[in-house]
Amino acid sequence: MKKLGTSNNIMKGQHTLRPNSVATRLKSVGKLSVNKEHKRLIKTELRNHRKMLMPHPTLDAAFTQNDVCNAIKKTKINKAAGFDGIYSEFFKFAGPGTHTWLTMFYNDIIDTAKLPKQFKRAKVIALLKPGKDGHEAADYRPISLLSVTYKILERMILERIQPYIEDVIPIEQAGFREYRGCEEQVLALTTLIESGFQRKFKTSVAFIDLSAAYDTVWRDGLLNKFAKVTPCKKLFTLLDRMLTNRHFKVFLGNKENNWRTILNGLPQGSVLAPTLFNLYIHDLPVTKGPKFQYADDIAIAYQSTDLEDGGKALTEDLSTMNKYFSKWRLKPNPTKTEVCAFHLNNKKAREELKVTFQGVQLKHNFTPKYLGITLDRTLTFKEHLVKTGKKVRSRVNLIQKLASTGWGASAKTLRTAALALTYSADEYGAQVWCKCVIVHTWKQLTHNCIA
Repeated sequence: MKKLGTSNNIMKGQHTLRPNSVATRLKSVGKLSVNKEHKRLIKTELRNHRKMLMPHPTLDAAFTQNDVCNAIKKTKINKAAGFDGIYSEFFKFAGPGTHTWLTMFYNDIIDTAKLPKQFKRAKVIALLKPGKDGHEAADYRPISLLSVTYKILERMILERIQPYIEDVIPIEQAGFREYRGCEEQVLALTTLIESGFQRKFKTSVAFIDLSAAYDTVWRDGLLNKFAKVTPCKKLFTLLDRMLTNRHFKVFLGNKENNWRTILNGLPQGSVLAPTLFNLYIHDLPVTKGPKFQYADDIAIAYQSTDLEDGGKALTEDLSTMNKYFSKWRLKPNPTKTEVCAFHLNNKKAREELKVTFQGVQLKHNFTPKYLGITLDRTLTFKEHLVKTGKKVRSRVNLIQKLASTGWGASAKTLRTAALALTYSADEYGAQVWCKCVIVHTWKQLTHNCIA
């Protein structure tokens, strides 16, 4: 059955693109040019870190059986296995003998910094992005299926390094952090916009798009930042080995390519990848307007009384950001980066911001989508609620096919299905748009469904 809410018509086995094309693109995005002087500087600093880093009393301490059990407890079930074919359920239901063996196994890895070959092999599943036709390699999102045994090791390492990394990540970064989320970040942006309404300010916002953000992470640059934050020689050496000479195969439908080697980037599907990416961009430059970040989704807002001033400020901020991106080998996409102006001046409702980025005038989108919520100039959220209503209605119709007075699923099953299928879409971002004036026109839809 086609995934609910998607419009892709390419079914399994009908892919016209070869896996080699996706693999070639995956390798190429990690080979972006870098400033030679900056590269030499980072290489020199890395050599110094390798010489100067010392053992740490807690970071490189031996893992305990309790550490292993806690990591296994946090590992999700019903997930695909890596090339070793071991599923997470094997460890979930294993006994104390297995936990004891794993503890010795992981301690040997952290002591020697030597990883089994299977730990550095990834099965990359190319998933078609929503709304794409699948004729180009960029239309696919590569998801790496890694060894579950390796991911348990990653989780234990994450428990140790996260407090050190959290200390340097700025407050505006909400991605993959405890007690933070997408909805909170959208609420922070809309709160700033609404405060501008009260002061008769116009809020100009640029929504930056980074192409293949995780895949373009420069390994040496990441290791350099990691060494500055986490003062542990063993973990530094182990992370270096984990990120060096990784091998992968791309699977597209029922096709696969030959083994490829990749030197840069972070695998999507890795436990450590989100936190390491946050560390990689933790030192974004200061801009005139405040930044709102969720992993690689970055928005810059600037408030002024005149849209022309807002456009000039955003152009300057984007130029500052572009220097940083170029320095650290990140690849912004000016054709997908958008701007929007939020204000209550109806006379200037159709006026567009004039903002340039990398010599390209950015598209002004009157209804930009940020972290899954469609915004508009006056924050009525009308278009967002219309889209959500259509999505919920299609799911309600599906559930109603299973209901009848004489046959069909039980009331309990229907209620569970309604809660799972409709409420996830219906309530997303409710704290952002719940007070808008048109909510009452459609809010009864899901309530009637589960009544």
